[in-house]
Amino acid sequence: MTTRYFPSALNVAAALMLAATCLPAKAFNCGDDGRTDLVVMALAGLEDLEHWTVEGPEIHPLALPNGLAVGVLVEPLTMSQYRERFPDQSRIWESAKITVFDLSGETPEEIVVGWGGMNSLQRFNMQQFGPGGLNLLFNKAVCVTLDGRKG
Repeated sequence: MTTRYFPSALNVAAALMLAATCLPAKAFNCGDDGRTDLVVMALAGLEDLEHWTVEGPEIHPLALPNGLAVGVLVEPLTMSQYRERFPDQSRIWESAKITVFDLSGETPEEIVVGWGGMNSLQRFNMQQFGPGGLNLLFNKAVCVTLDGRKG
């Protein structure tokens, strides 16, 4: 029998509080054009692994506590992908495609693909990720200018 670990709502809330204190201040700064960076915080269960800023379509390597080397690729959706995935919507949250790779071989091998919002907690509870799975917290602040317009 396989035992799966599903964090309780309290554990997820604790992870979010931890993330709020651990994410770099840069994640909350507004650029001159009102844009902010997407910052990803990786957790193994509730254990903080690391965080990074997504700067392009690159596989970010992670070492899980169970010794598995994985890579995370975060790709913001293009306008055509939004239209394909959400054909009946006129407005939708900013989203990304998330691919997790096994990096233990010579070439990265896809383990799982998911889709998530820019400000969300994505949980991957595959057995090979170990107890608690791999949790990715995405944070992309929204800037508001002093005259009240989103910028």
